[in-house]
Formats: sequence, structure tokens, C-alpha cells
Amino acid sequence: MFEKVNPMHPDKVADRIAGAIVDMAYTKEETSKIAVEVLIGHRKCFIIMESSVQLDTTKITEAVEKWIEATKKQALVQHYAN
Repeated sequence: MFEKVNPMHPDKVADRIAGAIVDMAYTKEETSKIAVEVLIGHRKCFIIMESSVQLDTTKITEAVEKWIEATKKQALVQHYAN
């Protein structure tokens, strides 16, 4: 059995945000250790993270805003395409 959800589903967006944060860590240190959990719901985004490298919270915030804006645009395109 498998689950198939829309690419704009909050779980999918959360996965992409977590992936971007992991990429940031690996950019700073190739052997970094990082665990990220992103929770999205009710117009809020929570990030729980543990990392062996110090990440710039401003860059994390920018990445979150980027993904949310991209998701909104994608949702509008799909809405008007249907």
C-alpha cells in the first residue's frame, strides 16, 4: 500500500523545506550531522532541528518563505488550469 498526495500538500512542502535545510548544512560541512522536522498547519510553520553545524536562521527563514511562496504560485496555476 502506498500514499499519493498532491505536491502542494503541507507534508510535501514540509519535506521540501526540511530538504533545503539539510542541503544548507551539507554546504557548510560535507560530513555534518543534522535532523530536521518541519510541521506546517493553521498558517504556521515550526522547525525542530538538531545539527552539528551552526546555520544562519535568516537563511532558514528565507528558505521557508521561498517554498511557501512557490507553493502558493503553484496552487494558483493548478487552480486556473482546472
